[in-house]
Amino acid sequence: MTYEELLREMEKQKDEMTVMERMMEYAKGNEVDHIPYMLCGADTAANMYGYTLSSIENHWM
Repeated sequence: MTYEELLREMEKQKDEMTVMERMMEYAKGNEVDHIPYMLCGADTAANMYGYTLSSIENHWM
């Protein structure tokens, strides 16, 4: 699958849950609308969502 094909497939994916709802339910082992995925790591995504890497590390570690 090429990157362009991946982007087209991702556009078809409809969200029925928020990211937080999905992650919390997935962590509990419950059914979610789709498997959580992220194309980049927390170190690069933190800024995209308005967080610092240290705030994420402090919360999850």
